Amino acid sequence: MNSMCRPPPARLMGLSNVSLGFSTGITPFVVPRLMAAAHVPESQIASITAIAASPDFRSVLFSPILDVRFSRRWCASLLAGLSGCAAATAFLIPHQLLLLQVVLIICNAAAVLSASAPGRLALQYHTESIQKLGEQMAEHCSDQWSRD
Repeated sequence: MNSMCRPPPARLMGLSNVSLGFSTGITPFVVPRLMAAAHVPESQIASITAIAASPDFRSVLFSPILDVRFSRRWCASLLAGLSGCAAATAFLIPHQLLLLQVVLIICNAAAVLSASAPGRLALQYHTESIQKLGEQMAEHCSDQWSRD
């Protein structure tokens, strides 16, 4: 880490997970309602939603891709923008099922990878504050155990 570079505030790094919350909110809740309003059969709604949520648990396999060429900040920004564009597109096409499924997969995959990119930055910049927080939590837990 360059000593001249100031670390980003922890709140800003936490705010970088907004795209993950947004995509996780629209995939199981909003988009199925839009598809139901477009008279899509329930079995198709369930399968599209399940397939669209699959990047949430497959992201562990693809997260190392973020270390290959570009900086994590650049990747996080690009992927958050891609997730937002895909989410906006999903609202516009609830009746085109194949395209909707692809767009939702892109939305979720980009959001999960976007949220995992700043995780390493948080550890890199805020290691001391994380250690202090862990010590405070351990002290609090030991106090609670000693009182009981």
